[in-house]
Amino acid sequence: ATTQSFDLHTPSNLASKFWIGGSAQHGKLCAVFAQLYTPKQLDNADLKHAEWEWRGPHVFLVRIRDDDGVLMPNVRIRDCGSKMGLQGVDNGQIWFDHVKVPREDMLDRFSQVHPDGSFHSAFKSVNQLFGAMVGGLTTGRLLIAWAAVDACKIGLIVAIRYGAKRKQFGEKPIMEYITHQRRLLPALAKSYALELGLQYLGSLMMNVSSSKAQTSAKEVHVLSCGLKAMATWHRTRTLQDCRECCGGMGFLSANQIGQIMTDMNVDTTFEGDNTVLMQQVVKALLGATSKTELAQIEAEQNGSARSFNATDSSQWHAMLSWRERALLADLVRAGSAAFDAKLDVVLAAAEAHLERRLLEIFQSSVAQARSKDAALGAALADVCAMFALSCVEAHLSDYLAREATAPRTAQAVSTAVNVMCERLTGVDSRAALALSAGFGIPEQFITAPISKDWTRMNAKL
Repeated sequence: ATTQSFDLHTPSNLASKFWIGGSAQHGKLCAVFAQLYTPKQLDNADLKHAEWEWRGPHVFLVRIRDDDGVLMPNVRIRDCGSKMGLQGVDNGQIWFDHVKVPREDMLDRFSQVHPDGSFHSAFKSVNQLFGAMVGGLTTGRLLIAWAAVDACKIGLIVAIRYGAKRKQFGEKPIMEYITHQRRLLPALAKSYALELGLQYLGSLMMNVSSSKAQTSAKEVHVLSCGLKAMATWHRTRTLQDCRECCGGMGFLSANQIGQIMTDMNVDTTFEGDNTVLMQQVVKALLGATSKTELAQIEAEQNGSARSFNATDSSQWHAMLSWRERALLADLVRAGSAAFDAKLDVVLAAAEAHLERRLLEIFQSSVAQARSKDAALGAALADVCAMFALSCVEAHLSDYLAREATAPRTAQAVSTAVNVMCERLTGVDSRAALALSAGFGIPEQFITAPISKDWTRMNAKL
């Protein structure tokens, strides 16, 4: 209170700020998350021997360099070193040695420290305050997920265009082989599903910020955590398949895919490690479900197993919903004490929830499209069918193990996926080319030579 400032200190190397973008060479101002302590006795002039009360993490604006780029006093920074990608960002590690931060430089939307040193917060507990404090990460997760999906779009456009023109063993383009189609078209369908899901999340966030809906806020938390994880994992797998589907050409930096892969690989762990984010999804689901509902979910799974026809489009939503509830029932039976021991089930339950929600959003988008343009609605319906079938096929072992579908029906799912691959490819790959163009990526961002005329590039090599 006497100095009207905070003492910002890094007590150990483990407490240093690591991997801070833009800090190693050029950054001047940082928003620093730090644990806040305030004196219990406001009239105690001897702060060295005062008792302190923990208030949880808060954010402080801290100057780390002056306008000439010189480090501020008591600030130490080093470069994190060379990385596997994203070399244009100078990531750094920062230590603070009792840096004085003016009281007014604490961001005080959620809590305030008054001139007399007294602390006030609208939240009753540190956990609640922390939850509100990190809520700003939601927008970051949305943007990271969207960037991952956009990366998939570019990779798929390049790979599909190349596959439509590249011939092998005669006059047959490689895009006409089922093995090629299976690597690209389910990924294309999932990219559409994720794009629609992120559009829905974006509109939901706008509504939450402008109104009150508590249930919407919970859904924003679940979807922002889950879709960030799902989209970035999807990018990792999709770009690898796109790279391989372009053969050696995909390894060339000029053809975009490899460079995007390395520069964006960090997205699976920043703004939240994906595995941890998926746990957040399930914790939120279990926390928002009443004991009565949880008991009902468990009772459903204790009864006789339901038999689905996995090739019946009217049952796809029911199948995804059933799997989600079956996995949640496993967690309910295990009890909260066994959560850590069941983390494999936790991740599967999170994935099941996200797939079910994405299918619902996709089906709603198909219905809206059909009401405006029958041809567009029909095309989207085919992509939606591929997404749903791919989800069911990926988890056939679950349905078979729980006797929720028959082995013969399960075998038919793979056949149905192959049929959809042929349908989404179309004559001379026209359907696949049109669907990849439907991503809407401006042509100036598709710079890969093999996406234009691979033979001309081959001649230059």
